[in-house]
Amino acid sequence: MDAYLNRKDIISRLEKELTSDTLVVVGSKSAHVSAAETMYSKMDKVSLFRLKIKCVQKCSERKILFQTRSSLLKVDGVGNVLEEAPGKLAHSLLLFCKGLVIQTK
Repeated sequence: MDAYLNRKDIISRLEKELTSDTLVVVGSKSAHVSAAETMYSKMDKVSLFRLKIKCVQKCSERKILFQTRSSLLKVDGVGNVLEEAPGKLAHSLLLFCKGLVIQTK
């Protein structure tokens, strides 16, 4: 109960700190549709990050521009996508990975 009450809002951090490509999955009958849409609306921003790059002689900070790709999968007619539409989730996950050039076949 304490962990739930003391949790921090991550939506405000998505614009500044999201550095990976993301697939947001939600069912159209889920109670969390609006939260998923809000999270997705905060993603897909070009972000400027400072990274410490270790060199042989010294460490330096460099600014690197990242473009993250995010996708929203809203499955019609289901509340829990994993239980009610696992095939659609698996197919969409494969397409998402192909788009990232992680999976080729």
